[in-house]
Amino acid sequence: MGDDVAFESLFRAHYAELCRFAYQYVRSSEAAEDLVQDVFAGLWAARETVTVTTSVRAYLYAAVRNRAINTRRHQVVAAEWARDEADDDVPSRMSSGPP
Repeated sequence: MGDDVAFESLFRAHYAELCRFAYQYVRSSEAAEDLVQDVFAGLWAARETVTVTTSVRAYLYAAVRNRAINTRRHQVVAAEWARDEADDDVPSRMSSGPP
């Protein structure tokens, strides 16, 4: 039971500031909240094996930063893929030959 209370206290103490921090990377309040919730969910799931070598605050900020950077990278790749797919469709519709 002590783990639950301590974790909830940790969540309440850092959630809002971590969301503001994540927003700087993802530029979406909803995405920032999802990202921070994912970090806390992952921390809770791995609570038996996680080793924090710095302060918990520093650990949380690093985890949020890393997750935000990965999210941004994914967004860039997804946007490039969508653009490439759209470009592939253009020549087939604009063919100069007969249908």
